[in-house]
Amino acid sequence: MLIKSKPNFADIVTQFESEIRPNLSYQEHRILNHIQACRTPVMGGHVLDCESCHRTHYQYHSCRDRHCPCCGYQASQQWVEARMEDVLPVTYHHLVFTLPHTINHWVHYHRKLIYRLLFQAVWSTLNQFGRDPKRLDGQLGAMLVLHTWGQNLGRHVHIHCLVPSGALQSNMRWQPAKSTYLFPVRALSRCYRGKMVSLLRAARSQFEGVKDNEFNEVLDQLMAKNWNVYSKPVISKTETVVGYLARYTKRIGLTNARILKVDNDHVWLRCRDKKGEKTSGVIKLEGVELLRRFILHTLPSGFMRVRYYGYLANVHRRKKLKQIRQVLANATKKTATKLTHTTRQLKQSYRPVCTKCQRLLRIVRVLPPKPHWLRVTPLFVP
Repeated sequence: MLIKSKPNFADIVTQFESEIRPNLSYQEHRILNHIQACRTPVMGGHVLDCESCHRTHYQYHSCRDRHCPCCGYQASQQWVEARMEDVLPVTYHHLVFTLPHTINHWVHYHRKLIYRLLFQAVWSTLNQFGRDPKRLDGQLGAMLVLHTWGQNLGRHVHIHCLVPSGALQSNMRWQPAKSTYLFPVRALSRCYRGKMVSLLRAARSQFEGVKDNEFNEVLDQLMAKNWNVYSKPVISKTETVVGYLARYTKRIGLTNARILKVDNDHVWLRCRDKKGEKTSGVIKLEGVELLRRFILHTLPSGFMRVRYYGYLANVHRRKKLKQIRQVLANATKKTATKLTHTTRQLKQSYRPVCTKCQRLLRIVRVLPPKPHWLRVTPLFVP
C-alpha cells in the first residue's frame, strides 16, 4: 500500500484521472488541467535570489481557476474587505434557501438553468416580502451566494443570503425591521416553494429528455413537501458571516488541508461531524469517487456564483448606500480605517522572503509558461 505524506488534490487528480476523464466535458477537462499545472513549471514563474545568503528560489505562477483548492485565498480576502466597506450600521440577517434533493438528477444535466431559476426564486421571494405594505414596504438589499456541496462533497444545492435589517422606501426613508426578526420562516418557505416550482413549469421546454408525466409528477411531489428555509439574525460581528460566505465565493469546498492521506485506491478526508462543528470526523472515499463528487460542483462557464440585488446591486449600490447612511446619520470612518490597514497588511504578507534568512527576495529571471505540448505533467485536452 502506497501512502503519500502531505498529499494534495493535484496528486489525487494525477493518480485517478485516467478512470474519470473519458466521461468529462471540455470545461471539466480544463479545470483538472489547471489544478494539475497550478504552481508548477508548466505555468511559468520567477527565479528569485536572496541578497543576504545568495540562496536561489523558484516561484511558479498559480492557475487562478476558481475551482482550484490552492488558489483564491487572497481574492477572497479582498472580496471580504470590499463587502465590509458596504456594511451598514444595522442588524443583518443570514438566510439559507435549500433546493430539495428530489431534483438533484435534473441539476446534473441542467445546472446552469436550475441555478439561474434558483437565484430568481430566492430574490423574488425576498423582494415580495420586503415590498409588502404590511411588512417593510420598501426595497430590500441582498447578497446571494450559491453553495452546492456538503462536508462529504455530495450535492446539496442552497443559497446563502445576507440581508440588512430594513428597507429603503420610495420617499427615501429607511424602514427598519425588528432587531431579531425579519420575515416568518414558514411563510418564506411556502412562497419560495411556489415561485421555484412555477419557474420550473415555465421552463419545461428546456428540460430535454424528461417525459411530461415524469416532469409533472416530480413537481407535484415538490409541492407536497415542506421546503427548508433558515433565518437567523446576526446581532454582532457581521464580518464573521461575510468571512464565512467568502469561503464559497472564490474557492471550492475541498482544500488540501482536509486531505489526510492517500493510498493506491482511497482518500481520507477530514470533515465536521453533523452534531456540531467542534467535533471532527474522517470519511474514506475511493479516489475516483472523490473526483466524481468534486466535478459535481464545477460551475458552468461564465456563471456568477455571487449576485447582488436591490439597493446592493452594482448599478446603484454606491448611491443608495450613501443615501441610507445619511438617513441613519452614522458615519463609517472607523470601519474604513480598519479595512485600509488590513489591506496594507495583506499586500505586505505576500512579498516573497527567503526561507533560510527571512530576507526579501529579488527577481533575477522570468520563467515563461510552457506550451501545451511540452507539459511535464500528464495533462490531456480532448
